[in-house]
Amino acid sequence: MEQTCIARWRDNSGWLVCRVLVPVLICVFLALLLELGTLIGAPLLTPLNSDHWRLKRMFIFFVACLCIYACWLLVHDERMIGPVGYVRERWRGSSVRERALGIAIASACIPTLLSLLARAATSLVGEGYDLRLPLIVSVCALVVGFLVLFRGTITRRLEYGFLVLALSFGMLMCCCMPVIAEVSWDGQIHFESTQAISYVLDAEYSNADLVMTRSDAVLVLDLMEEGGSLSGSWHPRQDASAVAAAQNMLIELGRGDVSEVAGTSLWSGGTWVSSAAVGRLPAAVGLWVGRLLQLSCLGQYFLARLFSMTMYVLVIFFAMRRLRSGKSIVAALGLLPTPLLMSANFSYDPWCFALIVLSFARYVSVLQRGEVFRRCDVFAIYGAFLLGALVKAVVFPLLLVFFVAPRQYFSSRAEGWVFRIGAVLTALCLLASFAIPFVLSGATNASDLRGGNGVDSAGQVGFILSNPISYCGVLVRFALEFLNPFVFSSEPNSLMNALSSFPFLAPSRPLLGLVEWGTLAFAAVCDRDTSDRTYRGFASKMSVVLGVIGSFVLIATALYVSFTPVGLQTVNGVQHRYLLPLLVPILLVFSNFADSPLRRRERYACYFLSVEWAVLTFVMATMFVVAF
Repeated sequence: MEQTCIARWRDNSGWLVCRVLVPVLICVFLALLLELGTLIGAPLLTPLNSDHWRLKRMFIFFVACLCIYACWLLVHDERMIGPVGYVRERWRGSSVRERALGIAIASACIPTLLSLLARAATSLVGEGYDLRLPLIVSVCALVVGFLVLFRGTITRRLEYGFLVLALSFGMLMCCCMPVIAEVSWDGQIHFESTQAISYVLDAEYSNADLVMTRSDAVLVLDLMEEGGSLSGSWHPRQDASAVAAAQNMLIELGRGDVSEVAGTSLWSGGTWVSSAAVGRLPAAVGLWVGRLLQLSCLGQYFLARLFSMTMYVLVIFFAMRRLRSGKSIVAALGLLPTPLLMSANFSYDPWCFALIVLSFARYVSVLQRGEVFRRCDVFAIYGAFLLGALVKAVVFPLLLVFFVAPRQYFSSRAEGWVFRIGAVLTALCLLASFAIPFVLSGATNASDLRGGNGVDSAGQVGFILSNPISYCGVLVRFALEFLNPFVFSSEPNSLMNALSSFPFLAPSRPLLGLVEWGTLAFAAVCDRDTSDRTYRGFASKMSVVLGVIGSFVLIATALYVSFTPVGLQTVNGVQHRYLLPLLVPILLVFSNFADSPLRRRERYACYFLSVEWAVLTFVMATMFVVAF
């Protein structure tokens, strides 16, 4: 009896040491390493000065590491194994063919990545030569060869084809983008916050960083194309001499004085601490690593874009992994030019879009497999949705799709209610993330002055409450005009250009948008099989309709309150890119009507990848080759 008690005590102690104490000690060690790296990379700090070590920043690093480890254990599976054990099991359980494919992907991507990193570290483009055109041609040809060589495996495992296309073209976009931050919408605002987040506390801005935070950086660096306008769509000069001059100017500015702000403050005022900060974390990690490697400012900006793009691609890749059908739907969403281009810049929209895709893909995969919802599924679904929607919390009505999950997928009635309560709690967290700051800061401070004269959030809220019927009329008229699919225009703010619009680089092309809409529709109809029959009920489809309508109304209302003059009979500031997350439940859940009419789905996968390659090649040509 005594030996049994001792054995139990040892087992319990071993569990406590392995599962609690060791991870805590590892997180403490990682926090110290992260603080050391921050001090090494910061121009004004040094690890040799004890006063520069910040206990508060180390504590934030420790909590972040602990949260990441806890999320891994909760989301991965019921066995609660760590990251190292997971990699070991996956490698041992994979076939020789899967290992060969993984090695082939690494061998195809790593040289390209290393060449791009070297190019970034040496200012990308120098005087008298321009490597962008031959680089684009060679990578496009390499992708074709790779897809042809591994066509058998890729057509059966479409996620690997997506990975090849997305990483290859994504790295090209990171490399060929103009150096300024405002190539993407509000890029200079995102860059300023990203720079502060990369320091956590006491951010430092070089003169080059301060140029990147300016909305007129295209003028400062003499990149404005003749006829361009800051008030409209400007197209930066991309000839070799102009790009080289702008990059040399930034390098010289980066070697100059460095300014510091206290705490969590931004250079322009305010603080980076907000729910939207999570969407800037990948780019912030890239800036941190760039400083640690002692790269120039150009190398740091490049790494920030590269990390953001890589996160976006990997999240979409893992979203596809568990699906039995619908992989081409997720791949088509992930390869849309607008979010892919934005992921190669400073923006938090790709973070939101990718994680919402992951959330719905995990939900659909459980229904397809006929399994009950496990704890790891629940945490993956709601955790991904919460993290993604934190940057655009107004899309929380989409959670209604999870609330009506079929009953047969729960082991008991109680677990079904726990799952639905999880949807409610996630919605309340998202609602609180923008409602509480709105109330605490005051409605007036929530106004966006870029909306023009007459913008007053408090007055607009009063107008809506006192004239609800009139406001409903405003929403209906705005929706009919904003969602009109028959507007074939080169203007970026039209529904036909919503999927392939990047107005700062090149004019929008409705024909390209039509091809993208057609690809999505074709994938939504044809990539179905018998595993999709379990969620074709009326409740699932109505939940998508109500969730999409509710999200659209909240998006329009948010811009009406913060960006539109009081009482105006339309809504200002709404862009079609805001609606991209709404496409996810529409394509994955609502469009699920019948099994695929195609018999040979492998051949369809080949056609699908060929179309996506042609679209991305056209995007690269029109935005980065024709402009040379």
